[in-house]
Amino acid sequence: MKSTLLAVGFCSLALSAQAALTWDVTADYSVNNPNGPWQYGTEDASFDNFTRMPYNDLVSGYGNSVFHLIVGVASIVQNLTGNSMYGIPNGWVSLQPKPDGPTVIRWTAPAGLSGDASINGQFLAGDSGIMQVAVRFNNNQIWNASDAGSFNLTETIQPGNTIDFLVYGGYGWGNTPLSAKIEVTPVPEPSNYVAGVSALAMLYFGWRNRK
Repeated sequence: MKSTLLAVGFCSLALSAQAALTWDVTADYSVNNPNGPWQYGTEDASFDNFTRMPYNDLVSGYGNSVFHLIVGVASIVQNLTGNSMYGIPNGWVSLQPKPDGPTVIRWTAPAGLSGDASINGQFLAGDSGIMQVAVRFNNNQIWNASDAGSFNLTETIQPGNTIDFLVYGGYGWGNTPLSAKIEVTPVPEPSNYVAGVSALAMLYFGWRNRK
C-alpha cells in the first residue's frame, strides 16, 4: 500500500503544472526600453519594421508622467499625476500613434517559456480623436476595435513569440489608454519532463528494491 501511495505521489509531482506567470502593462511600466520582455516602439505605415523608442524624461503639461518619444510625435506615457489627464486615468499607460503608423507595446515570450497565454484588458477612448486599436500575436491581428473595447484572448506560446498592443489610424489628440495583463501557465519542455519522470522512477524502484 505504501509503495502504491509513493508511486502516485511521484507521478503527481512529475505531472504537476508550474504556477502561472503574469505580466502587467501598467504595473511593469518602466523608463527602460527594453524592459524585461516589454518593448515600447512604433512601426511604419505597412505595420512593419518595429523601432524602439528612446526615453525622454518629463514632458511639460503631464506633471511627472513618463514618456517615450520619437521626435515629439508618437508617445507612450504613464500618467503619474494623481489625476485623470487628457482622458488618461491616473496610473494608466496610454499610446499615441504617428501620423503614418502605429505605436506599439510589445511583449516577447522569454527563453524557456511555453504554455497557454491568457491576454486580457481594455482600451479606453481617451481624449478626442477616433483611433483604431488592436492586439496581435506573432504579427497576426487577433482582435481589433474602433477607439475602445475589451479583449479576452488565449494563445499557445513558444519562446520568442510576440504579443503586441497597437494604436493607429490618426494622430491629433490621440491618447488611447490601455490596461492589459498576460498570464502564462507554463508547461515543462519534453526533455525536462522525460528526465524528471526517469529520475522519479529510479528513486521509486530503488526504494522498492530496498524494501
